Amino acid sequence: MDGGGDGVYGRAQQTNLEYLLLLEVDRLVWSFRTQAGLPALGKPYGGWEGPDVELRGHFVGEKNHNAPTPLAAN
Repeated sequence: MDGGGDGVYGRAQQTNLEYLLLLEVDRLVWSFRTQAGLPALGKPYGGWEGPDVELRGHFVGEKNHNAPTPLAAN
């Protein structure tokens, strides 16, 4: 591995970090807040995070699991 430098692995980490930073937290946690009876700001993302999808939360879990790697590398 290139250790987060200019190689393929480092560029992939940077791309993932840039994508994570583009996501709106309020939209990602919309379903969690709604389920807990808390005010949900904004509107939810669609796809797996849609309010009518039984897999909602799966995408958020994956991103939360993977977020520390690129963030720790910077």
